[in-house]
Amino acid sequence: MKVSVIGCSTTWSDRPTSSYCINDNILVDAGEGTLKYYKQAGVDFKKIEHIFVTHLHSDHIFAIINYIYNAICCYRNGQKRVINIYGTKGITQYLKSLRDVILPDSKNIDTSEFIRIHEITDFNEKIKVDDIEVSVFELKHGQIEDIAYVFDDNKAKVGFSGDCTYTQNLDKFVKSANILYLECCGLKTSASHLGYDKYIEYVKENKDKTFYAIHCIDDVYYNADNLGICVAKAGQVNYY
Repeated sequence: MKVSVIGCSTTWSDRPTSSYCINDNILVDAGEGTLKYYKQAGVDFKKIEHIFVTHLHSDHIFAIINYIYNAICCYRNGQKRVINIYGTKGITQYLKSLRDVILPDSKNIDTSEFIRIHEITDFNEKIKVDDIEVSVFELKHGQIEDIAYVFDDNKAKVGFSGDCTYTQNLDKFVKSANILYLECCGLKTSASHLGYDKYIEYVKENKDKTFYAIHCIDDVYYNADNLGICVAKAGQVNYY
């Protein structure tokens, strides 16, 4: 499995926000401003066919409008580019509202044929994409729902947490993957974000797994060596 890190930072940093590409055609999140970093990560956004959204915050979803716009342009030119979007309950209305504001001239176009939105409500159901099986985990990011994903191609099980705080489901998520892009936002876990204190517990308890710290504030990101953690970095490409 190939994983390209387009961005993995918080919205309060000058580093690019969350977006990861798997095998050139699958995205996990599409944060605001990430489109301009695709070339740096060696990603062709026109090849993207599936987008998995962890939660409905701008630093994880706003760039998705570029895919919607491109699919609409293809439709108008007689081409058919199908995009599958997966996310939390309410993502359908969220994207409709976003499209109506940013792309008002497309309001009368029925996009359901080429933009297929899947709201995830059954967390026991597996999603099949190409040769990859995707497991979903219901987590919490403050008061809103966050979905963690594990992508299994029978060689590696790669998990992405999105933004989350500690719950028992997070234990299940960590257990289910052998490579984890796991939030390590600040130094201490809060009601909204997983911090270094809990992150390092997972690292020490699971020495057989590979961890990358994501969504780090600058105090964590630039002190990673002193903290003894490996941070994901924009432009990084890993093969598993």
